[in-house]
Amino acid sequence: MGGPIVVVGSINMDLVFRVPRFPRAGETLPGTEFHRFPGGKGANQAVGLARLGADVKLIGAVGRDPYGKELKDGLQKEGVDVSRVNETGVTTGMAAITLSEDGENRIITIAGANRQVTPEDVLAAKELFREAWGVLLQLEIPLKTVQAAARLGQESGCKVFLDPAPVAELPRSIYNRIDYLFPNSGELEALLPAEDDNEARAEKLLGWGLKTLILKKGDEGSSVFSGKDRRAFPAFPVKVVDTTAAGDAFAAAFCYSLQAGFPMEKAIVFANAAGGVAATRLGAQSSLPSKEDILKLQKEAKIDEMDY
Repeated sequence: MGGPIVVVGSINMDLVFRVPRFPRAGETLPGTEFHRFPGGKGANQAVGLARLGADVKLIGAVGRDPYGKELKDGLQKEGVDVSRVNETGVTTGMAAITLSEDGENRIITIAGANRQVTPEDVLAAKELFREAWGVLLQLEIPLKTVQAAARLGQESGCKVFLDPAPVAELPRSIYNRIDYLFPNSGELEALLPAEDDNEARAEKLLGWGLKTLILKKGDEGSSVFSGKDRRAFPAFPVKVVDTTAAGDAFAAAFCYSLQAGFPMEKAIVFANAAGGVAATRLGAQSSLPSKEDILKLQKEAKIDEMDY
């Protein structure tokens, strides 16, 4: 099925500090490197889709400041349609990322202009949603805007995808509007803390109307819960450098592959490989792979959907 993929989400400038280890409380720790990268989960996923060849429309906001201009220009150069990215009087969103030598990260975000992405912005794009194949959402913009986009996406006949990060409590009513939810293990636990384990959490969400849950488990791969389908998919073996946008690469690759007509098994393999490639590179958007990068890793690892 044709049509664009509409991404409604955040746009940030990421400031990355590499350290030998994370500092303890009250400790001043010398860093080893500093980098500045374009980021924000919405922008990352939009760029991830564009690099794979998708037609991507981004709804978001930046500030009228140098970072905002730089980010918007960069998105446009990547092939993302930014005609619905508003420029506001609020500062552009920011993220401070501390990255340890083993590739783990600690992230602090300042929402800035991302808080200005409103349900009205979504409703103003009704015609765009009617043309779209899918809608990809995250939680770095106001929840009421995410809810409006999920509702309009469902009403417009789109596939609705939600990456619930950074995790926040979600109303039960949103789940029956979502076709694909892909949390990591910690996020799924935070969504349903009262349940005993993630399998029980997945079953409860399916009972609430969620169509498919894909649980991302880092170096343990991912698991799929959908109808009667319960399957585990191992990760690709890679040397981890920076996990910052691995989840965004996964989301983009999964959406792209489903639109391309891949069966679920092949879509998960493709998405796992995309996340693996991203984890071997420093930065957010700078780490997002092309289709060739993903297929190369699959070939090198000799993993395809039949291995699952």
